[in-house]
Amino acid sequence: MSLRDDTITQMMRDGWVLFPLQKNSKRPPEGTSGHLSWTQRDSEDFMPELRSDDFNVGIVTGKSSGIVVVDIDPKHGGTKEAADALAGVDTHTREHRTRSGGFHLIFRYPDGAGDDIASRPRPGLLAG
Repeated sequence: MSLRDDTITQMMRDGWVLFPLQKNSKRPPEGTSGHLSWTQRDSEDFMPELRSDDFNVGIVTGKSSGIVVVDIDPKHGGTKEAADALAGVDTHTREHRTRSGGFHLIFRYPDGAGDDIASRPRPGLLAG
C-alpha cells in the first residue's frame, strides 16, 4: 500500500467523511454535489477516486467527521499565537501544512456543540 492509501484508510477508520476534489483544486469534480452532507457510505462509493493521484482529498468537517479544523492563513494575518490566544492555551494538536503556506489545526468536535461552530474568530483564522 502507498502512503496515500494508508492515510485514506486511517482517515476512514477515524470516522472522517472524505470526498474527491479536482486535482490541484479545492473544488469537487464536475457532476458531483452535496458532498458537505455526505456520510462515510458516500465516501466508500468514491474510494477509487480518493485513492487516485488524479484527485485531491477533501474532508467534511463538523459533526459528521467528528472534527473541527482551524485554518490559519498568514497571508491574512493568521498566526499560531492568535489561535493559542483564542483557545486560552498553547494548542497541541494534529497540524497539516497548506499549499498556501498556512496550516490547519485539527481538533475533536466538542461534545454538545451546535452546527454553528464555524466562524471567523480573528483575521486570518477560520474554524469549520
